[in-house]
Amino acid sequence: MRYIFTLLLLLVSTSCVASSCTNSYPGALQTHGDANNKKIKFFCGAKVLGSDPILETKALVNPGGGCALTCDSVNCSGSGMPVGTLNPGAFPSMNGVANKTVAANSTVALGSSGGGTTIIKKLTLYTNSTANFYPGDYWIEKIEIHDNNAAFNVIGNDTVRLFIKKKIEINKKITINSNSIHSNPAKNFWIYGYKSIKFENPNSEIVALLYSKKKVTLKNNVKFIGAITAKEIELKKNAQVTYAANAASAMDFGVLCSSPPINLSVTIAASMTAGVSTPVDIVVDDNYTGNKSLEFWYEYINPATGTMAPTINNTSIGASEINATSINVNFVNGIAQVNTKYRDVGKMQLFAKYDTVTDGSLEYVVKPANFLVTVPGGLVATSANDAVFKYAGEPFTIDVAVVDSDGNNTPNYGLEDTAAGIIVTPTIALPATGSNGIIANSTNFSATATPGTFRCSDCSYNDVGIINLTAAVASGSYLDAGAVVGTASSNLGRFIPYELQVSSNNSQLKAGHSVCKFTYLNQEFRHNTVPQLTVVAKNSAGATTVNYTGDFWKLNQTTLNHDYAQTPSITNVGFGFAGDNSVDFQDHADGSGTYTFGSLADTYFIMSNQNDAEIDAFNANIELSITLKDTDAVAYNAVANKYSTTLHFLDAANVMRHGRLRIGNNHGAEILPLLLPLTIEYKTGVNYIDNDLDYCSSIQNINDFILTSTPSSLSTSIVETTSISFSAGAATVTLSAPHARGSVVLDHNLVDLEHLQYNGAGLATFGVAKGRDAVIYTRERY
Repeated sequence: MRYIFTLLLLLVSTSCVASSCTNSYPGALQTHGDANNKKIKFFCGAKVLGSDPILETKALVNPGGGCALTCDSVNCSGSGMPVGTLNPGAFPSMNGVANKTVAANSTVALGSSGGGTTIIKKLTLYTNSTANFYPGDYWIEKIEIHDNNAAFNVIGNDTVRLFIKKKIEINKKITINSNSIHSNPAKNFWIYGYKSIKFENPNSEIVALLYSKKKVTLKNNVKFIGAITAKEIELKKNAQVTYAANAASAMDFGVLCSSPPINLSVTIAASMTAGVSTPVDIVVDDNYTGNKSLEFWYEYINPATGTMAPTINNTSIGASEINATSINVNFVNGIAQVNTKYRDVGKMQLFAKYDTVTDGSLEYVVKPANFLVTVPGGLVATSANDAVFKYAGEPFTIDVAVVDSDGNNTPNYGLEDTAAGIIVTPTIALPATGSNGIIANSTNFSATATPGTFRCSDCSYNDVGIINLTAAVASGSYLDAGAVVGTASSNLGRFIPYELQVSSNNSQLKAGHSVCKFTYLNQEFRHNTVPQLTVVAKNSAGATTVNYTGDFWKLNQTTLNHDYAQTPSITNVGFGFAGDNSVDFQDHADGSGTYTFGSLADTYFIMSNQNDAEIDAFNANIELSITLKDTDAVAYNAVANKYSTTLHFLDAANVMRHGRLRIGNNHGAEILPLLLPLTIEYKTGVNYIDNDLDYCSSIQNINDFILTSTPSSLSTSIVETTSISFSAGAATVTLSAPHARGSVVLDHNLVDLEHLQYNGAGLATFGVAKGRDAVIYTRERY
């Protein structure tokens, strides 16, 4: 809503009244002003009729005219005292004003029946053309009469007032108001010339009052009825001026010589912008036209002091009535407009005065034009690969200049009764769909040594990316006159996370024999759930930086080094992993992402004995270690760069056993098949013991057994044709009957069970006596 304040001044001045204009025409001819060369010059036959022979002028030249008496029956003489001057003020601007032409043999009516003011750039008349003027004021830059018999007439019985800017030289026949039917026609036409006026055609007739700031010349035989006032007058041969004694007192001179207005109102908007020219409308009585001198001054309201003065029409005005500044104001039909400008901010009062001490005031608020944001040491950034400026949450300095429309500081900002303050807000530039985020301590600005500038030394941005900054009035409205928001700064960045935080999915491993819940050394075991790490980018306060995404996510798979290890290591126990070692990544576009390591099907692990060592059973503890440092050196927990997580075994089945397959000895008749015992053992202490938990192992390929016969002609084979399964770590293998005496050494090469390939041979004897029963001690030799 636009509020309007109106200043009403009651004016009682009587210094410029209608008599001022009337007194300008005491006789037929008079000069004006105080300087020298105020003279009237008569040539032969020149004559004045009906006037007092004592003319108001500094001097007369050739007062007798040289041929005849100049003032009726006597010669004219000078009083030595010119009349006062008349000044309608500055001529109005002609920018955009049209010309007016009256064609030959045509008649045109000018102005309007309601009176008022008409402005014409150039008025041109041709042969037998007539311009009929409605009463009112006519501001005409130039008049051109191109052919004879041009005429100016008045419509009605009121006054036509012509104000002519350029000199008038009419050498064609013209009649001005000469056909009037009124009893006192000279009162109906007034001509005011800013330059000299010359009528040269001997057949011309003019009925009017004439005033020129310069010189008036009537050439041979020109007839003039009315009165003439000028700086200098020349009547050439036989020129004649007949005085219209009652014309001046009866003429309506308009605002030029009217009494001061009773009312004067000044209208101005409730708010304006510093440095911007703002119109001020001044309205007086509607009969005012021309320049009037008004006095202007101002007072500070909030802040109560200041260092700059506002201007009226580009002129600085005073800060008190005693120092008021006089400025001419041009009125047209009682309306004028001036422009005020103030290059500072605050609430003001404008005062105006006309003639007497009567005055009035109005209040308005001048708001800043702009807030200019700069960041000392800030980097202009345009892409995710530009240099790093700050960590998210790291303090930096922001400077704000509060300026007018031309970029000049406004020193009164911040000095208000309640300081207006500044707030800075960020707008995300990149990533394009990112969050704007916030500026911490965004209102923590203090004035600097340079008036109109403010600094925040501990501002920080809470997120990642490239931003621009905009400053505004902290309260949202400057002195309750509305918001002011500055232009955005250049792009600032790049901002990066302060640290990376990590969480895992607590992935599990699956034992080599998951049902039996143990794994043999040199036996493959795999993931039960694939390891996943979720990485979250954080600022220095621990909040997520949601713009760490897309091109701004700098933790690449190629720099994400990871490794598996037994922790702590065990002497002569090796550990390795193989197969799919890839790392997949999913960007969640919210400052977090998930990495997946390997796959269920294609990633496997092996723990092995080394240096032919025999290893007691132990519980495995497998850890996944990952180097977490992005390409900007932002790391896990800001100070470390490695994250480790223990990969637990499903059902806590993390037992590792050094196992072997032992084939036992047996003997029997050569005509019958022979069973040999198979036992799976594992190392514990100084011995190997039966692994009675192994219900899982099986020999899938019978060809893994190796038979060596003695004699070599002894023929036997494995009876089983498919697989052999173990129960409680035990099974048997059957050799077919050889039908001949001898022995067979049964060994194995377990391609599919390499983890059981130790000390495995057994002896089968066919058709050989058992031996003596008197055996004191039998033991197995290892």
